[in-house]
Amino acid sequence: SVTGISHTSPSGSSAQVGSGVTGGEGVQQIFWDVQTWTNATTHTLTMSGSGNNNDVTYYCIAGAASTGQPDSSLATASGTDSSAPGTLNTYAITPSSSSGIMIATTGVALGHTTSCGPAGYQDNMDNNNNWCHFAYSSTASQQFSITKTGSGAGAWSGAGAAFKSASAASAAPAFDKRKKLDRLETQ
Repeated sequence: SVTGISHTSPSGSSAQVGSGVTGGEGVQQIFWDVQTWTNATTHTLTMSGSGNNNDVTYYCIAGAASTGQPDSSLATASGTDSSAPGTLNTYAITPSSSSGIMIATTGVALGHTTSCGPAGYQDNMDNNNNWCHFAYSSTASQQFSITKTGSGAGAWSGAGAAFKSASAASAAPAFDKRKKLDRLETQ
C-alpha cells in the first residue's frame, strides 16, 4: 500500500482520506492535496509491502475549494462477486456540500468493466479495474456501481470520496490534467 506521497515544485505532501480498504484485489486508497501543480511537479510515492495489485491515479482538479477538503468521509466496500455480467453495486458517497467532484476506484480480479455509475465518467478503458469521477450538485448520497462483462468480478475492493468546489454555488470543478500509473507492481 502507499504510505505517503510527497512532491516538489511546489514542495509538500498529500493526505490520505480515511485508511483505505484492502480486499482480494489490492489496496484502494485516495490521497489529496491543495496545490498548484505544474509540469515541473515531481511526486514521490512511499510504499509498504510488495506493491502487487495496487493502482495509483492522479487527478489535478481546477476550481476545487482550497479549504475544507475532503467533502466526505472515505466510502469503502469489498467482497466477492461470482454473478454473470451486469451491475455490481459497490459503495455510496455522501458529500457535505452541494457542488464538487467525487473520485472513485474499484479493483476487480476477473472480467472487465465497461462503465461506472452514477452517470459519471469512467477514466480507464484498458483494464479490468475501474476509476471514475462524477460531478455532483446536491448533498444527496450517490451509489457507485460498475458494469462488468465476461465473468463475475471475483474478489473486489473499492473506495471513493468527494471534493467540493471553491463555491457551492459555482459549477463543479473541472479536470485540468491527469497523470495515471496503471498497475504499479514491484516484485
